[in-house]
Amino acid sequence: MSVSKLIATSVLSLSALLCACHNPSVQDDQSVNPNLKKDEPEFFSKSGAQSCVGGALVTGLACLFVTDGDKLPACVAAAAAGCAVGITVNYYLDKVRADYSNLEDQLDATKEQIQKSIASTSSLKKSTEDLIRDDSVEADRIVKNIKDGKAKKSELDDKIKEMESNLAYMQKRLAQDKEIYNAHKGTQSALMEGKGAKPNSISLAKKKNSEITKELANADNELLELENAVIEYSQKTASYKKIQEALS
Repeated sequence: MSVSKLIATSVLSLSALLCACHNPSVQDDQSVNPNLKKDEPEFFSKSGAQSCVGGALVTGLACLFVTDGDKLPACVAAAAAGCAVGITVNYYLDKVRADYSNLEDQLDATKEQIQKSIASTSSLKKSTEDLIRDDSVEADRIVKNIKDGKAKKSELDDKIKEMESNLAYMQKRLAQDKEIYNAHKGTQSALMEGKGAKPNSISLAKKKNSEITKELANADNELLELENAVIEYSQKTASYKKIQEALS
């Protein structure tokens, strides 16, 4: 591949990355069940989006100088990772340092943000579990009606498309939630390593740090349960696709 083509590809990839950074929604798909979106994490503020753009831009610009076609995909992937890094630990850390003047308050703010993230993950988990039940009931009804000559196969096609959209959203949210919790963990570590404010009481700061550790353990459990629910929904979707193929 020529250098000019590589540069053009890099520019297009970088543009896509920057657009993705500016978009606060996980997936703007109208076919996604609204119950899945009702408690989306408000992770991207204006400052977070700017930080995201900066992270992608620094690495992405380097892609413009890549002349080895085999190395270009890795460079573009690194730019995407730069976006994730830009909006995670540094963003959280900058925010708590700007808003609070002592370590104890910074740890409290971190704990509160973790609790909000857990509530968002828990809401998605419940909505996913509800959809496993509801979509299975509806898909089974459609399949039975098709076999009885009371419905057309197109009804099942539409239902499967809806389930695939839901699944794609669940998977992206799961990945995003994991990134957010990694940021929380990184913020906790940074604060306790001296990158935050000075504590008024070392013993109190240690106590608050222990509370954060417990919340992060709760978060890990919620993530695992969400992941299991998403896997089950994926399996359900795959099973109805096999039925769809058999009815073709």
